[in-house]
Formats: sequence, structure tokens, C-alpha cells
Amino acid sequence: MESDSSDLKVLAEVAGIEPERLYQRADLTGIDLRGKDIEFLLPLLTKYEGAILTDEQRRAFRKADRTGNIIRTQIRLRNIRADLITLFIESYEEKGQFLQASSTADTLTSSSLKEILLEPAVHKYRSENTLPPQYINSVLNKLATYASSSNFEFFMKLFTLLSDLRCEVDVDTRTSFKEDLWPAFEDALGNLVGAFYPTSILDTYWVVRSTLSETLAAASQIAFRRPVDETAVEKAVEAFQHWEEVLSLLKIIQVDCDMDTAERLATYITRGDWAASETRNILEAKTPPKIRNAIFRQLLAEGREERVAEIVRWLDNNRGAAGALSLENAFVHIRDFELAFRLAQDIATHLADNQISVIDRELSKLAYLSTDRERLAGFRRKYVRTSDEWHQTKYGRRDSKPTDHRRK
Repeated sequence: MESDSSDLKVLAEVAGIEPERLYQRADLTGIDLRGKDIEFLLPLLTKYEGAILTDEQRRAFRKADRTGNIIRTQIRLRNIRADLITLFIESYEEKGQFLQASSTADTLTSSSLKEILLEPAVHKYRSENTLPPQYINSVLNKLATYASSSNFEFFMKLFTLLSDLRCEVDVDTRTSFKEDLWPAFEDALGNLVGAFYPTSILDTYWVVRSTLSETLAAASQIAFRRPVDETAVEKAVEAFQHWEEVLSLLKIIQVDCDMDTAERLATYITRGDWAASETRNILEAKTPPKIRNAIFRQLLAEGREERVAEIVRWLDNNRGAAGALSLENAFVHIRDFELAFRLAQDIATHLADNQISVIDRELSKLAYLSTDRERLAGFRRKYVRTSDEWHQTKYGRRDSKPTDHRRK
């Protein structure tokens, strides 16, 4: 406190404390550091935002901040990986039932598991945010000799671990599945794929089959545990010949997809050749929500009048009353007065005044013939209330002789 120096390093020397220790996480607000050496401060996580700095110094602090965040994230990830792998190995060791190789006399000891799982994750790939495909490929290559039906439980736990570690996969991983794991586990291999997080490579390998029944069975194995990768689903439906096959797959799976993929998957159904009477069944099918909404939008956009009419009836039956906006969007795709009029009569008794107004407006656009206009007039007499009728319903009967306020 007696020093007149404004140099932070000099002040640390006076205090007898190493600068790296003294200024760790220090608040530099209000301190003028222009023209000073700040290199030693950059890695110390200081609060530099309120300091007096040159533009170049501020950029240096921000760059160090970003670099420090990356390094700290990598350290946290490495520690989490080490903890997960260590718990897995400890559980294996505590069980005391060490795996025996199917073709040799080798035994899988806990020390061997450390060499295979722990050391590469902590040391070889320490700086990477995600473990690359080389990691899982090496693990599968070294453990393939222990793959057998009697060791299936171990491999299920292993794949749960590899999923938690978020290991990346590539075509070599798929090859290992086909050549090393399939001979040992056959159809049960789908349960290992299901234990792993969604990837296009493994999910496509397992789901895309030559027949519908095989595809549905394979997809069900994964869907029992988690959503199926969107790319795998799309590749599967590309091979289907009929819209009902697509719908049968979408009914049994979960899929996390973006809006573009949902629209493409919906197209395989909406462009199919099916009777309008099937519309309600398709809309009510338990498909993933994004895809169901995409089907609804596409049916309206395609504008096949009979299907649109079925949509409006479905809205009316399932939502109490079709909303005015939904009615307007739907009727704009109906260009035939006869169809629109039949639909209006079907649902008019359930609709509110604003919804009746929408129907009345759309019908008037289609009523070209004199007979159409006569039928529309009958519809209006039955369903469209006058302003007086509306006022009486809302406020009660009005006096036949209103009071003259001016005379009063």
C-alpha cells in the first residue's frame, strides 16, 4: 500500500507473492493497463471487462478467454471420460467373471480393459472434444475375439458406455459390425445398435432391409430404446413401393428430424394414390408429431378437393369446431361449389358466427350459376344471422321503440 508503482508485476514483488497467484481471477475494473505488459495476465481468468485497455489489449484478453474456455472444456471432457470408463472397469472387476476368448485361451482382465478403453481416451485423444472413429474401431477390433452369445450382456454395457462417451463412427465401424459382431450375435445385434446413440451409418446398416417385414422388425429393435436416425428412416422408405408401407414404418418409430426431412417423409404418403376416405385414418395415425403436421400441411397445399373436405370434417370432429383460419386455408383449395356446399352443410351446425362468415364468403366466390346462388341464399337464411339477431343473442331483446335521447 506504500508503493507508488502502477506496474502490476512490481506490486506483486512488493507484496512478495507470485504474480500468477496474486492476480488469479482478479478484478481489474478501473485499472489503466494501457502501455503495460499484459501477457502474464492473459491465462489468469481475470475480470478484464472494466479495465482501461487499448483495443489491441482487449482483443488479446478475449482471444485468451476463448482459448481458455476450449482448454477447460477439453479437460472437463477428459475427466468425464475417465470417470465413466473407470466405473465400467471397476464394475467388471467387481463382478469377477472375466470374459474368455472364443478362439484362444485369452482372458479379458481389468488391466487389459484399461489398456483398451482408458489409456487411449485419456492420453491419445486427450485434446479432442469427441472421440474419433479410430477409438471405437480399435476397441471393437481388440474385443472382437470375446464376442459370443454368452458374453452379450458385457457388450450391451460396453455399447452403452461407448454411447455415453459419444464416440464417432465411420464405414470401418459398420464393417466391424458385419464381419466381427454379426456372426456372434446375429439378430440380437440390433439391441447393441439401439444401445448406441443415433448415427446414420449404424442405423442405416441395421434398418434398411430387402423386405418390409425385415425393415419393420429391425426398426422396432432400435425404436424400443431410442429414436431412429432420420437419414436411416429416409433411406428405408425410399425402397418402399406403397404409401401404406411408409405409414406402417412411421407408426412404430420415433425419429428426431428437422422440418425439411419431415416434409420429405410426408411426401411419400401424401403423393400416394389413396381414396379420400382414408384421409382421416392417415391424419389420426400415431406418426411422429413433425411428420404428422407435415402431412396435414401438404394435403392442404396439394389441394385435392375431396381430401381437403375430409380434413375440414376431421378438424370439426376432433377439435370441437374447425377454427376460422383453418377453414379459410382449407376452402381456398376447394374450387367446386357442390363439394364446398355439401361440406358447409355438414359442419355448419357446429360453427361459431365468425366461422359461418368465412364459409359464406368462400361459397359466394364459387356460386356462379343461378341455382348455386339460390342454394347459397337458403344457406344464409338458415345459418347466417343478421346484425339484429346477433345483438339480441349477445345483449338480450332490444326495445321495438328506442328511447329518443335528444328529446330528453
